[in-house]
Amino acid sequence: MGSGKRWGPAPAWRSWRGWRLFIPLAILLAVALAGWLVLRPADRSLERIFAQGVMRVGMDPSFPPFENVHGETGAIEGLDVDLAWALGKELGDVRPEFVSIGFDGLYDALWARRVDLLISALPVDPLLTEDVAYSRPYFNAGLRVLVRADLPEVRAVEDLAGRRLGVEWGSEGDLKGRELRQRLAGLELVPYVSAEEAFSALEKGEVDALLLEGVAALQYASRSPTVVLLDVLLTDQPYAVAVHPKDRALLRAVNQALERLEEKGTLRALQEKWFGSPAGPASAP
Repeated sequence: MGSGKRWGPAPAWRSWRGWRLFIPLAILLAVALAGWLVLRPADRSLERIFAQGVMRVGMDPSFPPFENVHGETGAIEGLDVDLAWALGKELGDVRPEFVSIGFDGLYDALWARRVDLLISALPVDPLLTEDVAYSRPYFNAGLRVLVRADLPEVRAVEDLAGRRLGVEWGSEGDLKGRELRQRLAGLELVPYVSAEEAFSALEKGEVDALLLEGVAALQYASRSPTVVLLDVLLTDQPYAVAVHPKDRALLRAVNQALERLEEKGTLRALQEKWFGSPAGPASAP
């Protein structure tokens, strides 16, 4: 004979009874998790910087005019170096301590906390926004247009219609030039092997304008009175300060300091110092 027990699904009231026990437990766990998130230890990175009066700045000193080693003194100099000192002053008399790191090792040094922040002409990488915290941009290296100074009628992108536009072959400027050619009637693209060759062609009058990434365009514009830099960005490539993703207090302080430096005109002054002219608009239209 059988045991008299019936096997099968439990009665509905028993299932509901189990859920009635589970729901309060789930609520307690959710409240505990929320409390931990609120009461967890605060970010101490900024407190340590204030206590020591030093912030460790990682940079690769091989990209002038942002950062490079002075040939005679051996000191690191450049726009990013001056920016670090300006940030330290805004934070409250904090001295930057520069740590030289190869560009490929910058993020590893930040994650390993060998440095507090990175200031090294660092383009914002959308793929890393969960692994690193970027500040507000302090420079935009997007594509710019150089025009011959003896062509006053060419002072806007639309004025390139019917003109010869030099580009560096295979570059982002080359791709953007192809887009412009589709909407500007008569625009002729003239590719060159290097940016230096393209700039030489512009100076000789072989082309009417030149499309280059922002840093190179600013450098060429500052060294030659025969060209004019249009005050427009065709693409965005913002440079920003990077901090560890957990250092939220430090990120807020850096952003506030950068905002004050922009309001005071310090960022513009640094760009004029190291490029000979302002960097232009903050972003592409």
